[in-house]
Amino acid sequence: TSQSDVWSFGITLWEIMTNCETLPYGLLNDEQVLENLRLIQNLHLPKPDNISKEVVDLMLECWRPVFERPTFEEIYNFFCKRLDGISIV
Repeated sequence: TSQSDVWSFGITLWEIMTNCETLPYGLLNDEQVLENLRLIQNLHLPKPDNISKEVVDLMLECWRPVFERPTFEEIYNFFCKRLDGISIV
């Protein structure tokens, strides 16, 4: 679903912000991750160093319960507001 894609986006964002140096949930196998998500329903990753509070908050929003997650349009608008006027090319 789109909501599970948003959760995955939050994980991908975390990986980018940690320079892909650590696997998300690296100490757990796939079954343990799924079981923890079922039991805890809010399995967070540690906050990456040197990342703005706004981006951390976005990641946390992506990992909220399924119907509380932002839409991709909201995520897009989040980045557009922060990149307005900044040349990235």
